[in-house]
Amino acid sequence: MDRTNILLVFVILCFVGAPAEESSQEVERVIYDSYFGEPITTRRRNFLESGTNVTALCTVAVKPCNKNEGRRADGTCSNPKYPSRGAAKNPFPRLLPPKFGPAYSLDIKCPKCSIYFTNSNSGNSLRPARDGSELPSARALRTALIGQGHITSHHFSTLAPHFQVTVGVDSTDLLYLIRIIQEIDCCPNNTPSRENPVCIPIPVPADDPQHRMTGIRCLNVSRVITFQEMGCLPNSMPAERFSSVTPLPDLSLIYGNTEERTNAIRANHSGLLAFRMEGGREVPAGQSPFCLDNRPNETVCYNFGRSQS
Repeated sequence: MDRTNILLVFVILCFVGAPAEESSQEVERVIYDSYFGEPITTRRRNFLESGTNVTALCTVAVKPCNKNEGRRADGTCSNPKYPSRGAAKNPFPRLLPPKFGPAYSLDIKCPKCSIYFTNSNSGNSLRPARDGSELPSARALRTALIGQGHITSHHFSTLAPHFQVTVGVDSTDLLYLIRIIQEIDCCPNNTPSRENPVCIPIPVPADDPQHRMTGIRCLNVSRVITFQEMGCLPNSMPAERFSSVTPLPDLSLIYGNTEERTNAIRANHSGLLAFRMEGGREVPAGQSPFCLDNRPNETVCYNFGRSQS
């Protein structure tokens, strides 16, 4: 088994848990389609079970909702009409439908674009601008809109970026590590290339304030894991990000995003998390079974929040 498959199995064990059908021993649960937000149909179940049998990955088991209960740790029952919405494995909310570019073949260039698109079956390539040209480099926009260097702000302190990072981590999971493990090169010879359908490299302008001296002309970036890659949707549908954590900022990185995880890390009194004393200070109780980020001088992963915390 290669490293990618090992990481995928790890993600499934950590975040997805047991199959939805096996989690209904105490209270009968309704099995919802994680993408469509509706109770799963026989036809849909047959699709998920065909080939790779990804029913557990693509469904959410929901206990009966009580209109008087508070918010659940797993995010279910937040929307009475769609009880599975808000749980892990749900797509992120969109204000507008996705818009992708056409499905270019490898030997055809976008008329005014500088790099190749790839055939993604459903036209899930990056869309061009209205005039058919390539959209501006994200790097160029970032350096133009956000200044470099030591700039004092009279409106924002360093709390602002810390808050931004917290919000990002709260809705991010380890699935993206699969891309890192795969070591996908989207910048061969320092040149942006989309021959691999997961590649979305960022061109670096020659006058970049930092990289004009380094010679770097391409930032290696790949797409996040999609419902299509997990086997939940056919390639004929627009690509949609798959996430094994709750789609809204809810501090699940601290409190967990499943009922089982919450019960395991809470003190079950006074609203506290379980803790133990270590070196004269309070630390989260227990030892996490996975320590992917450990360094030689780090010997513990505290057991709190989501499994990847």
